[in-house]
Amino acid sequence: MPLQTKEIELASEIDRLEQRRRDLAEQAAALADDNPKRGELVQEGNEIDTYLQGLNWALEEWETETVTVSGLTGGEFGRVEDSVVSSAAERGEQPGGGATRVYLVASGTVEAPYVGDEMTEEQRIGAVSQLPITFLKWAEYRIDELTTMGNSVETSFNALLAETQTESDDA
Repeated sequence: MPLQTKEIELASEIDRLEQRRRDLAEQAAALADDNPKRGELVQEGNEIDTYLQGLNWALEEWETETVTVSGLTGGEFGRVEDSVVSSAAERGEQPGGGATRVYLVASGTVEAPYVGDEMTEEQRIGAVSQLPITFLKWAEYRIDELTTMGNSVETSFNALLAETQTESDDA
């Protein structure tokens, strides 16, 4: 049973990401070129560019306007990892992040044009492996969001570190 399931309207998702991209550009433009935060913002903006390419492809390619994805439980995620390792071992290869992404999207997709209820796990993985990498990266990002169930930590370690360094610099 998935942790969280979300039906995502592709056009609305594009609008949301476009707005986030504009916000990131404004924030990055206000920072000096050598500010490390600027690099983080630029990297996130570039990731959004990738997601938008995948979403625009999906809107052009499919008749549907939505996909439904879900977060994975610990057991489901463990099966994904085990499947990737097992599959790579059968081929005499080392497992990699690309294969993990394919297995993760295959497991985390509830409803979409590229999967069907009657498909076996192998058929789902095969179908997902045929999708453009830009769409796979977006789907992985959304499935990961649902898997982590939000950030329950009030202040991330990186934010706490930056805050502490600023206080030290001011002293």
